[in-house]
Amino acid sequence: MLGLRLLPAQAQDSLRYANWRLEQADEFNTAGDSAAVAARWRLAYPWGRNLGGYETEYYEGQEVNVRGGFLLLTAHRLAAPRPYGRGQQLRYASGMLYGRHPLPDALRPAPCPPGEGLSYGLFEMRCRLPAAAGAFPAFWLFGTPDEVDIFEGDPGGVSNNVHLHAHDYWRPGPVEEPECQCFYYWPRATRFAGQYHRYALEWLPGQLTFYFDGVPVRRETRFRPLGCGMAVIANLAVWAWMRAPADTLAIDYIRIYRPRQLPAAPFGFAAGPTAGLFAFPRAVAPERSNPPGVQAWALWRAPGGQVHLALRDNFNPACASTLPLPTGAAWQGPWLAGPGATPIAVSIADTAALHWAVLTLQGRALRTGPATPGPWRPPLAGLAPGAYWVRLGLGAAVRYQAAYVLDQPADSRPAAAWLEPPAGAAP
Repeated sequence: MLGLRLLPAQAQDSLRYANWRLEQADEFNTAGDSAAVAARWRLAYPWGRNLGGYETEYYEGQEVNVRGGFLLLTAHRLAAPRPYGRGQQLRYASGMLYGRHPLPDALRPAPCPPGEGLSYGLFEMRCRLPAAAGAFPAFWLFGTPDEVDIFEGDPGGVSNNVHLHAHDYWRPGPVEEPECQCFYYWPRATRFAGQYHRYALEWLPGQLTFYFDGVPVRRETRFRPLGCGMAVIANLAVWAWMRAPADTLAIDYIRIYRPRQLPAAPFGFAAGPTAGLFAFPRAVAPERSNPPGVQAWALWRAPGGQVHLALRDNFNPACASTLPLPTGAAWQGPWLAGPGATPIAVSIADTAALHWAVLTLQGRALRTGPATPGPWRPPLAGLAPGAYWVRLGLGAAVRYQAAYVLDQPADSRPAAAWLEPPAGAAP
């Protein structure tokens, strides 16, 4: 990974469909109501019509329609709240798809819980997100014991997430946190909601790869599902603070691919539910590697002489990190250094030609030097927290890159005064 050298002549779109066999394609070209999709998709969760918490939607089939070549999942505000469950008052009716996968999956490792679900594959959806604040669209996989969110969206961007519910099944090696979420924002002045984009996930035993418009925005080898079957889900949830009368998640297609060959042996196997939560600690299972993250960037000089810099790969990023989404051939955000930041490695066609400097925002040089052989790492360690410029020169051509050095207190526990009840409060 650190020796990766990607130059501008190489295609930015690295999603290789030839590696997969198309198993299911829902193109939504036949107009109709929910009956048009009911053979392959349920219109609510098998266990109910709401997940609880801060969600305030009631899933029902009449909010699922196919028109103009698109599947429309619509959330409508109800004239009066609808009682549901234990005291819930749901304020919207909305639509969802929950995949039907009735046949046993030959790729599923054994033993796994019985039931429906797919193990391993390429899952892709092209859609337009709703624009209303509080609308919460998602495309995800869910099963026992894991969940992978291919995207969860809002009007300004998306996130992806891996939830590992390891308490019921053996999992190789200790996992410090059971989930890892990354965030991505739209960097252009144009509105993100209202545009059609492709969201995809490649799920193989050794790696999860998340794509945006064919660009791999995250490769994950630390947090990996066990391989037990998961259902494919597309839904439009509604947060309790949504106020819009209606909004829609418009889906152009959903396509599901399977590996052309059986994948290598999964990195772990389910071993059946334990008698109680955390009855067996995960650390007693065989250890696995926990490779560190790295952002692989490329620096090159175009034929016209300009210097170009672009992020090419985001491998095991820091959890809760935030990046811009790729826009065409450009994928670039500021460099981050400090606690919790993903290390940066820059691939340069000719490191001998690089001359660099770290500057204050006023232009005063703090550090300068040439590149060393191999991937170049920005020399940001040890700088005081704050904002900087990094000047990158290839010959006479120069490019400036924003950099931020982060900090966090050594002791983040609240002071004793914060824990005291307010004056006059009842004991």
